[in-house]
Amino acid sequence: MGTAITVKNSADQTLYLYNDDFTSSAPVSAVVLESQATTTIPMLTGDQKRLYVAAEPLKGSLEKGVKPDAFNPTNDAGVEYSFFEYAYEPQNNRFTADLSYIDEFSFPLTLNFANLGTYKGAQSGFEYGFNDLDPVIGNLNSRATAAQPWGSLVWPEDPVTAWAPNPAYPDGLRRIVGPNKVWTQQRGTTNPVAPNYPGIGPWEPQSFYPFVMALPESGTQLFQSVTNWNGWQNGLNPKMPAPLPTIDPGTTGYGQALRAAATPDASGKYGFFTFPNDNRQGEFTYVPDTASLRLTVQGLS
Repeated sequence: MGTAITVKNSADQTLYLYNDDFTSSAPVSAVVLESQATTTIPMLTGDQKRLYVAAEPLKGSLEKGVKPDAFNPTNDAGVEYSFFEYAYEPQNNRFTADLSYIDEFSFPLTLNFANLGTYKGAQSGFEYGFNDLDPVIGNLNSRATAAQPWGSLVWPEDPVTAWAPNPAYPDGLRRIVGPNKVWTQQRGTTNPVAPNYPGIGPWEPQSFYPFVMALPESGTQLFQSVTNWNGWQNGLNPKMPAPLPTIDPGTTGYGQALRAAATPDASGKYGFFTFPNDNRQGEFTYVPDTASLRLTVQGLS
């Protein structure tokens, strides 16, 4: 039933699940899920809920009532994690499911719906998403150019920061960070240690510098009529005032790389977000709560 999420651990390691109200600062306890096991997580009522999946306990963030952050060493930046977003409206007998790859992610997540009845926004029994991180990494690298270095969004094997060495970032961390997160980090920050890279925080791995220098949030390289930031935020959003970007953010190297690693359903829907208004591809809106939802956590390699 749609009042709960069935979570299957297909990874070859133990996982830690956190059912978090994103609007709250209350500490969250972990549900431990062993490899190849399945559990059920009840949906919290209301908007802005996240189910985090982590390789280790998130003791520096969710268990203290703060959110994990890939660029904050005190907030579990050294832990591999991904998240799934949802909203549940029991008064309307429906829920919304968002598989988001807008910010940072490590574990590939896939969604599968059943008992959909007359709901047309998803295909029953179809596995939405991609189940392997390597093709996404390969696609980002293959689409990278000096002008658009998408491969820089892949977390480095050996992180070096302006404040290196940084033991909070272990070698070999499996992670991809979307443009949205990188630009959010860039906006309004300063780096006293690396002044040649304005707006890049000292804890951000230096491998991200080429992306920010070639495609800064205030630049117009991607969308021409608007900034990279505004185009990414407002693309495909008809409610935003002109000028709107004439280029779909999903057709950029980032969106192409993720979609090329997945298979669309019969209606052409990939079932995950690559930018905030990617509703046509990502969001499953107002699914009846008589339907069932399975979230499968795929392995890191």
